[in-house]
Amino acid sequence: MMRRILAILALLACFSCVGQKEDPDYVYPDDVTDPEPGGQAEGSRFFHRVLALEFTATWCQYCPNMTEALEQARKERPGRIQEIAVHYSDEMSSVASDGVVTRYKVSSFPTVILDLDPATRFNRQDAAIFKDYIDSTCETEACGIALESSLKEGVLSLSVKVKAVAEGEYYVGAAVVEDGIVADQTGAGPGYVNNAVLRSFLGDGGLDGTPAGILKKGEESTVKFSKAFDGPLAKTRIVVFAILGGKVSNTSVCTLNDEKAYEYEADD
Repeated sequence: MMRRILAILALLACFSCVGQKEDPDYVYPDDVTDPEPGGQAEGSRFFHRVLALEFTATWCQYCPNMTEALEQARKERPGRIQEIAVHYSDEMSSVASDGVVTRYKVSSFPTVILDLDPATRFNRQDAAIFKDYIDSTCETEACGIALESSLKEGVLSLSVKVKAVAEGEYYVGAAVVEDGIVADQTGAGPGYVNNAVLRSFLGDGGLDGTPAGILKKGEESTVKFSKAFDGPLAKTRIVVFAILGGKVSNTSVCTLNDEKAYEYEADD
């Protein structure tokens, strides 16, 4: 009980960290630890989390407003959304982020796409959009995701277990993101802290993911990734998403040298 109370207090204290002018050494909170609502106890429904691709740039005047809208939604829907910040044509852009921008043909910044579904694309900086989507989506069943990561001798290894919620062909994607990157930001000034910045993907599939197989409801599959890694240990996380029918079924996240068991809804 004490562990849960401490985790919730830490989570509430840290919700405003994304993109805010905080200590540059501050590490983005791992909000999948004892999410509220949700938990690690066995249940009948897996905890459902939304994936948000946030297309942004340091030269974009209104991008901080989108980040603030996302933060507000995170405060009001704790644990329900995990973002990946896709930078374009700035010091944080990468081969991986450029590929995502090209894939979705994004030319207007900021833009957000939810659960890899192009039909959800929007650029209005309004927390209600996030909250409405979460409310309409997270009542549906999601597949289960369990994670185990390790970093040994410069090699990052990740093992992902997926438990099917419906019959179909599943894929697993894994994005390496970095927190606490300080840069001058148009519309917000110097010293702006960027989090969840996309650095690379694990596996060759990128956003399309790596095949996990055709699974029947309740069946489990394991996908393993391995890649050389020389980034900052303390500020790196891995965002994992399971794909079914071309859209994200569920999302989870872990730090390096970390484990995450299957998570279940608290009311089950």
